[in-house]
Amino acid sequence: MCKRIISLTMCAIMLLSAIVISGCTINPDNAETPSDIETVAVDTGDTYVAPDVNYNGMDFNIMRWTWDEDWVLSISDESTAIEKQSYYHLMTVERELNLKFKIAIEQRGEYGYHGAFVSKVLTLTGQDNIDLICQYSLAASIGAQQGLYANLLDLEYINWDGYYWSDSLYEYNAVNGKMYYCTGDLTGTSIKNMFVMLYNYDMANNNQMGNLYKLVDEGNWTVEKLKELSKNVYMDENKNNMRDAGDTFGLVVGDYRTIDAFQAGANLVSIIKNENNMLIINKQMNGEYGTNVVNKLEDMLHNNTGAYCNTKNNKEYNEALQDGKAVFTVSMCDNIINTISNSDINYGILPIPKYSEDQENYHTCLNMTYNMYSVPSIARNPNMSGAVLESLSHSGNKNLIPVIYEALQYKYSQRTDDVRMLEILRKGIIYDPGRTFDQMGIYSFVRSTVRDNVSPASAWEERSSMYYGNIDAVNKIFE
Repeated sequence: MCKRIISLTMCAIMLLSAIVISGCTINPDNAETPSDIETVAVDTGDTYVAPDVNYNGMDFNIMRWTWDEDWVLSISDESTAIEKQSYYHLMTVERELNLKFKIAIEQRGEYGYHGAFVSKVLTLTGQDNIDLICQYSLAASIGAQQGLYANLLDLEYINWDGYYWSDSLYEYNAVNGKMYYCTGDLTGTSIKNMFVMLYNYDMANNNQMGNLYKLVDEGNWTVEKLKELSKNVYMDENKNNMRDAGDTFGLVVGDYRTIDAFQAGANLVSIIKNENNMLIINKQMNGEYGTNVVNKLEDMLHNNTGAYCNTKNNKEYNEALQDGKAVFTVSMCDNIINTISNSDINYGILPIPKYSEDQENYHTCLNMTYNMYSVPSIARNPNMSGAVLESLSHSGNKNLIPVIYEALQYKYSQRTDDVRMLEILRKGIIYDPGRTFDQMGIYSFVRSTVRDNVSPASAWEERSSMYYGNIDAVNKIFE
């Protein structure tokens, strides 16, 4: 898989040109347009070549989990801008391939129910005519292990070198010529679930933190810099002489699961491929680099008066930034759209900090509640499903993602730098197989070790037999 190098500046220009100000949406050519929706013509110099197919208006049948947000097949005056654009995005694909999307099966499938979702997939036969599976991310690996999904690399029409497909997805999840699930620009949930660093613009200025975007651009936005900036910001709001939820901090990790973002930010991937193109545990997880990453994160969160970390003894504190009681916090983009952007906080968006200035790029990961797509092995025409995935990914990149970016900037955050920061992170998303194959348990190693502030060596010794015991079972699906 060749590495595609795209100028971030050009990407930002393209995205900015595609954004419609004041809540307007982008409408694909020839779509029916409500009278209150303004459209813009966008010339991006697109190199995409649509699949050369015509499916003569046939139904394309989808099985989806009930938390899915992608398949908006009708809209009303009450629909949000993102819902409307999701609809237009799907209509673009319908017209391009001349087919009709149909939700054939809905099945509860979030965490705790994803096994039941896959069990439903197991009962499908060719008579069910299901062409595509839209599932909770962690369900994908279960279905793959049970042999329920087609190899996406065997399908026609998907151009994995297209700029609208993620390098990281292919790099880490295409194993020994096989890949059974995909995500990225074809689903708005990939951006909604992306972890970013939010900051309170006014609090940062009041504490004379300088130009944070310049720190990013010069490669100096690191874990150490975050600790330095946050350490002197603390107020005991309830006067109980305890650092607890409700106080004001420089840095708040309100949900300890967002520690995953710092692991990704350090580019510490848990599962990689060996010279035989099979999955192995990254030796750096228990090596010098992994140990240093854990130690530095523990130092930032536990030896820092200005930091609050949700641990077993500390409460969740997810509302800190929206209440004006945190300078920095890690957040999902979906939380920005639904909560932060409607608050009175003048916020800005930054990448997750790097481990050190020597690290070349900024990275992040996704919260688990995003959509992962698979083609069932009993699909009527797997190549038709491949054409749909290709068209969805391109249309999502061109039509849907810019509108989600606009929603992330609503009300206060109107700085064009924030779009650049989002694009830096989007290009740096890491799709670590250790997170998708959650039955291995390895994706929680850094998170729980840092949360509990324990020795990484002792934590690894306690859990590593489980990690190594499960990797062989995972590799069997790629043999």
